[in-house]
Amino acid sequence: NRMNNGAQAGLLASQKEMANLTRATCSFLQEAGIQLRLPQLTIATAIVFFHKYFACRAHQHHDQHMIGTTCLFLAGKVEETPKKLRDVVSVTYKLKYKESLKPDSAEFNDLCDQILLHERAVLQTIGFELNVEHPYKYLLSYVKSIQGDRNLAQVAWNFVNDSLRTTLCLSFPPQLIASASIYLASRFLDYHLPEGPGKKPWWEILETKLEDLEVVSNQILDLYENHPNWNKASSDTRKEEREGDNVECEMDGGLGKEEESMVRRPKNEPEM
Repeated sequence: NRMNNGAQAGLLASQKEMANLTRATCSFLQEAGIQLRLPQLTIATAIVFFHKYFACRAHQHHDQHMIGTTCLFLAGKVEETPKKLRDVVSVTYKLKYKESLKPDSAEFNDLCDQILLHERAVLQTIGFELNVEHPYKYLLSYVKSIQGDRNLAQVAWNFVNDSLRTTLCLSFPPQLIASASIYLASRFLDYHLPEGPGKKPWWEILETKLEDLEVVSNQILDLYENHPNWNKASSDTRKEEREGDNVECEMDGGLGKEEESMVRRPKNEPEM
């Protein structure tokens, strides 16, 4: 029993270490994407590719930063917001090592070659499934349908961004993640959401079950419990670093083509 308990404790510690490494790599990809001026949709697609890859491959046998960087480069092409490979290598190298790498060096060229090789491996591992549906457009549509304001949308948007550090995107549909993020935002802001006809709860208006909202919400909240220094609901909106980095989105009327495509722009926050 003592040996079994020790092995179990070691396994749990290893799983926790891997989870922390994965979250750190997702944060790395988020920051690299911002520095590359990629839209939030592209960054999110890269992180989903990353999660899909490691759902099929053992973490300890692969360089997470190399796979993550490859996913970022691939997502740029998939979402039609491509960045030059040399720019991706320059930004991610400097972000990881806190120093620049000469673009004419052998190491630089080797990194470029490695990313191209890993790109093929990523594509094969995820089964060439490149179409990724994200919660963002549902989030904006839902906030409008329940007559929420821009502040609610902004905080919910931040919860969606933070949820990418987990594997929720592999387990739950984007509609549910969007609803759970609104649920968390309303609690965080102490925001009273309106009821529908016959005092119908807002989640029923969105055809969602409260128990499902709580399951997803609790998994997002685990991020902050494990990392108490995180600034809940604002970890991805450091406005002092991205001044003026806003997205135009009118609240009157339904979502038009402009609003549905807004997350494709080089912006990471919604402007309701």
